[in-house]
Amino acid sequence: MSDRTLPDELKNNSQTDRTGISARLGRLFAIQIVVISLTIIAGVFAIAYIVTDVLSREALEGEADYFWNRLALSADASLPDTDNMVGFLAREGDVASIPLALRDELPGFGRVMFEGNESLLHVSDGPAGRLYLIFRQEQVSRLTLYFGVIPGALVLLLIYGLSYFTYRRSQQAVSPLVRLSRRLEAYKPLLQSDGQLNLEDLRSDADVETATMIDALDRFAHRLEAFAKRERDFARDASHELRTPLAVLGASLDLLDRNTDRPERERECLLRMRRAVMHMQALTESLLLLAREDDIPVKLGGADVNGLILEQIELLQDRALATGNTIHLDQQAQAHIDAPDRLVGIAFSNLLANALNYTRNGTITVVVGADFLVVRDTGVGMNAEEVRRAFEPFFRGGSAARDLASGHGLGLAIVQRIASRLHWTVDIESESGIGTTITLRFGSQV
Repeated sequence: MSDRTLPDELKNNSQTDRTGISARLGRLFAIQIVVISLTIIAGVFAIAYIVTDVLSREALEGEADYFWNRLALSADASLPDTDNMVGFLAREGDVASIPLALRDELPGFGRVMFEGNESLLHVSDGPAGRLYLIFRQEQVSRLTLYFGVIPGALVLLLIYGLSYFTYRRSQQAVSPLVRLSRRLEAYKPLLQSDGQLNLEDLRSDADVETATMIDALDRFAHRLEAFAKRERDFARDASHELRTPLAVLGASLDLLDRNTDRPERERECLLRMRRAVMHMQALTESLLLLAREDDIPVKLGGADVNGLILEQIELLQDRALATGNTIHLDQQAQAHIDAPDRLVGIAFSNLLANALNYTRNGTITVVVGADFLVVRDTGVGMNAEEVRRAFEPFFRGGSAARDLASGHGLGLAIVQRIASRLHWTVDIESESGIGTTITLRFGSQV
């Protein structure tokens, strides 16, 4: 089935499933916030590492070199002893004055537990022995907190605030466009009673681009509303102007039929005239149905599927006999659906008539289920391209089908239109030279 034959509701759903501008903006800002946050957090950790490890090690190396230089100048040079750092010297391998936690440490950098805290240790050898420098990092950690973590957190909060402000401003910038799209989505010129698209309230806060779109849509809506009005007027006028003369012709033929003394040729002529009038009446009803776009009032449980299909089979028995076909009815269930009798009857009538038109000396099988109706014929069938176009108005298939049937190609188009209005689905399977199977699946049942 081509896209043009899909129900309007499915088309609308496929369009509204797309992501909106507001959602895309929200995702964009969320990604931006995450990237900036990760970058700042990584920067804070990098600063903490540089301050606590790299700079502290360089400071310890400098202190060790400075002590060895002072010791070379004076044997009484004092060991480093400050608030953050303390030194120990093992002269000539004598470690008696060295704390137990430090005695086994080799030259280089490392971390040790000293006086209950983890500290950075630097061990170096000199002419007078082995120097142990302990650097307490508590203060450095506090400095890292004060000058790294806290400023980073404040920067993050500032960025969050600015991003939220920018996001809100962006939403305000696109909100007229979003409201305009929602107004257009809800606009149904052929279903609303007034049929008016009023966009004046959107002009107050619309930017130049949105205002330009509103002006263009306003002009388009006026043309569309005028077109819809012409269509409604045509449907109303055609209903009167076409039905009335046809009814007069039918009544006149009834009067002429009362004369039973007419010659055979005249009776055959009157019969052809009656068939032509009936054909014109059916064609008129079909064209008017295709022209209307208003909602169909639905009576709950109003349509007896079994009764309606039996009625249509009885009405089409003469056509079945004329085409040499047999209609077989398989009632698997008693089905009632929420739909008007008239529309359901038109749908069933067109399905049966379509099967009879394209079948000669064959069998039309009708299957009634609880929520479906199947019409299967043994006619000329269709190829894949013809199946794809089967629901197009006035399409009558290939040359074999056109030579066989004298219809106008509106039957399946009417069935599809009714199915779309009543939220049914129509499935068609066909094979050239084998036949066609059409399945109606009812969306509402009791």
